[in-house]
Amino acid sequence: MKLALSLLLGLSLAPTVADHARAAQDRDAADAKPVDFRWVGTTSHAWGAWVTPGAAVEDWIERAIPLCAEEEICEINVFEGPEHATHEYPVPEANRAGLKWILRYRHRETPRVVVEEARAEPGREPRTWTLDR
Repeated sequence: MKLALSLLLGLSLAPTVADHARAAQDRDAADAKPVDFRWVGTTSHAWGAWVTPGAAVEDWIERAIPLCAEEEICEINVFEGPEHATHEYPVPEANRAGLKWILRYRHRETPRVVVEEARAEPGREPRTWTLDR
């Protein structure tokens, strides 16, 4: 019946490239590990947090912004992995190796949220992300 219907409608029963791509994306999504965003502590207006190594800003930023929502100013030093994570401000030299991003929140400024890469990969300028929320 399916074969007759596919011949009648001119449809192919063979999987397409798009079908394979969707299946691969579904597998990747199922295999993806959730990104940890863990608070370490607070010193004055500065917070310390760490994320799962390999995480991208987009993976954790929505969890970080609410930490600052009640503050006029807030800074979150985000470390890659827990090994060097600290809430000390300024970040001690011994901990700087793990510092990946600095999120700055200013309630009365535009944009409210600026994330700067603490150190760039060799041969590249540090990146900056901005959000107005």
